[in-house]
Amino acid sequence: MAGRLVAALVFSELAMGLDRAVVSAAVSPASPNQTTGTATGSALPPAILQGPLLLAGCALLAATIAALVVMVAAPVAGFVVVWRGSASSPWRSGRWVTRYRLVHSTALTIRACTAASAASADDQPQQLREVARRLAVTSRLIERSYRDAGSVRWHSHRRKSLRRHAGLVIAKLRVVESRLDTDCDAALRELAAALITVCDRYVHGRVGALLGCVSEVDLDVSRSTSWVGTI
Repeated sequence: MAGRLVAALVFSELAMGLDRAVVSAAVSPASPNQTTGTATGSALPPAILQGPLLLAGCALLAATIAALVVMVAAPVAGFVVVWRGSASSPWRSGRWVTRYRLVHSTALTIRACTAASAASADDQPQQLREVARRLAVTSRLIERSYRDAGSVRWHSHRRKSLRRHAGLVIAKLRVVESRLDTDCDAALRELAAALITVCDRYVHGRVGALLGCVSEVDLDVSRSTSWVGTI
């Protein structure tokens, strides 16, 4: 439809230019060249092509801009759909990435715990910082685990209790993490065991029971009520 409209405008402008050229040629006196018939083609002024060329240039520019926008926006939109999607994503790959990224992050955190446990006294502080960094990423994914799992619709009444449970799980992990400064080896083993439980229950769809031994006392001990209130 847009192409037909542009073509109609171009042809109409060309016809108007030709009419103006014919009228001006009829009104103005004939030149010597015209009387002798040596250069009859020069009677049409170049101005009649300015309008159609301008329209064609504008159409070409608009098509180029549209093509560039599509080329840039399509990859960005695809990345957003895949990485920020959910189980309702139209792309199967998007559903796969969002569902299992908690599993991947949990595995990396467990590996960091193993490396910190086997590290020497000189390397252990750096390894413990890596554990804290990995655990922070895993905690953010635990916050949205019930959404990434895709088993709960966005307006379901179950989401409130699942948000509360995710906050309790994160609070429990923070309590265990705080023991890294008092009993590092025991805390690393306990943290790895808790993450294994979280990963196993998440894979089996138990997003409302990621850890079995979490309670309100954990929130009071860790002072982490912001984890629950802001999810």
